[in-house]
Amino acid sequence: MLIYDRNGNIVPATVMPDKLLKFMYGRRLGKPMLWISARRNSSRLVGTYMNSPLSRRKAYKAVKKYGINLEEYEKQKFKSYNDFFTRKIKPSCRPVDMAPEHLIAPCDSKLRAFTINAAKDYIIKGAPYTVSELLGGDSVCEEYIGGMCLIFRLSVDDYHRYCYIDKGTREGYRKIKGVLYTVSHVDGLGRNYFKRNSRVYTTLHTENFGDVIQVEVGATLVGRIRNRVSTVFDKGDEKGYFEFGGSTIVLLIKKGVVELDEDIIRNSLAGNETAVKYGSKIGKKITSSNEATEAFKFFIKAFSPETYGVSMGRAADTALVDFSKLSQGEQQKGTDYILRLFTDNPQKVYGKQYLEFIELYGDKRFLESLEKHRAFLIKEKPFFETEIKSAQKAIDALYVK
Repeated sequence: MLIYDRNGNIVPATVMPDKLLKFMYGRRLGKPMLWISARRNSSRLVGTYMNSPLSRRKAYKAVKKYGINLEEYEKQKFKSYNDFFTRKIKPSCRPVDMAPEHLIAPCDSKLRAFTINAAKDYIIKGAPYTVSELLGGDSVCEEYIGGMCLIFRLSVDDYHRYCYIDKGTREGYRKIKGVLYTVSHVDGLGRNYFKRNSRVYTTLHTENFGDVIQVEVGATLVGRIRNRVSTVFDKGDEKGYFEFGGSTIVLLIKKGVVELDEDIIRNSLAGNETAVKYGSKIGKKITSSNEATEAFKFFIKAFSPETYGVSMGRAADTALVDFSKLSQGEQQKGTDYILRLFTDNPQKVYGKQYLEFIELYGDKRFLESLEKHRAFLIKEKPFFETEIKSAQKAIDALYVK
């Protein structure tokens, strides 16, 4: 996994997993040490040390090691490591993009974006997770199917305070107790870091992006997630901060609400992260503008049987990629259009893009026609192996929705 800045340059990984972390996660003999270090009592003990003057020297070592410019912060002298870790930055060094239609990053971090698929799975560090698991089984996750999951990974050298992404109000905080495992990136270990982490989440009722769920995830040796108590907020207001340790923030946004910036999409699809800053633009609100309407017209034209045959599917490829940018109303109309095609004529050979569309955006209304379509292919077109497999894959996806 690589990290890119907003200009497309590769960012050196300034914080690498140390040998102890690799030993605890990668070796059988390290597991007992991992278990002990992740217990709450151990976390509190480390927290006591990090809040004491004994840890002050460690703070200045970190400043030198990570090249942190203390001139950007409100104070340059610290009483302890945690005093350094929770330092406040000068507002001029983290200007907040206040354009109402712009989605901003809540924190300094490495960002990767995912679409929440039909099975409610998304990928974090190479392993599948469900929104339901992240939220402790809360049924509200059903509202975010097809939406966007944004993972903001903070490392030790990042600024560990975070802000609200828009103006609005919030519901109460919900805490999920868990064992505090690390969220640091350790190549090749394939560990499931989030399921057992302590986390706090709330629903933000925002003016421009609807209901957004924000989750703060603690990590090894992080005993506390400090959130503000206010329930009414403005864009850019500080929401809270993490104490010592690497941490993660997750935003869940509903389908058809936000279009992310192109570089973030490109990097995420390639399995890479994008370095973003607190308050900086990372996307924009999708509106029912002429551009969206033209995109919808393009979608219908690309997926009409006549045009599809002429274009050999190229237009359909583009329309499939851009479908998530349409308004929710246009997405529903597009889905209904594809449904009518399959309902009216299931005994027809459709291109792969049709079946990919159903897999990604279809619902159980498609099942009957899709099963008839698959039966037709097996009986009449048995040599169309790719289409048969695609049809079966789409059917499997529909059954778990």
